[in-house]
Amino acid sequence: GPAQVAFTPDGSFLVVTEKTSNTIDTYAVEATGIVAAPISSASAGSTPFGFDFDSAGHLLASEAGTGSASSYAIDATGAHAISGPISTNGQAAPCWLIATKNGRFAYTANAGSGTISGFSVGKNGTLALLDPSGISANLGAGSHPLDETVSSDGNFLYNLTDGQHAITAFQIGGHGSLTQVGVTNGLPAGAAGIVAS
Repeated sequence: GPAQVAFTPDGSFLVVTEKTSNTIDTYAVEATGIVAAPISSASAGSTPFGFDFDSAGHLLASEAGTGSASSYAIDATGAHAISGPISTNGQAAPCWLIATKNGRFAYTANAGSGTISGFSVGKNGTLALLDPSGISANLGAGSHPLDETVSSDGNFLYNLTDGQHAITAFQIGGHGSLTQVGVTNGLPAGAAGIVAS
């Protein structure tokens, strides 16, 4: 049940989150570009799903099953939990996670509750909820927020708000707060994936 695959920022490892086995698989990348055999590490929470990296290369992952997020250090022996699972306080199915360009904040899109949860990211990769409620933005019942991305200048968060067939834009405040600044409607049903430049 692979959910996401991506290279670490330095390109030395390929990372895959495995929903069904609750593991994070890491593959060392050889100089030739071929990957070594995988090392499977237990996820701190259940159903690891979307992930991103902070500015120091720590892995930040959402966990849809436990409604949480965790952070990890990646090395040749696998993924090692730094903090987590950090609960979103009842926000359901945090399936996607994106970090800001400066690595100070991360956000989960909670598909089951129609919300976005924000986390601060410490220099050592530790995570902490920005709002005790677990809600940094509320998109409403049935909004089913999915994929997320951050603009190249780091000032805006965009969410594929699947239940509304829309893209919702938020301005990211200096302390990680989210302020909704726009909605683009009219996406076709089943639209998936999002990128911003």
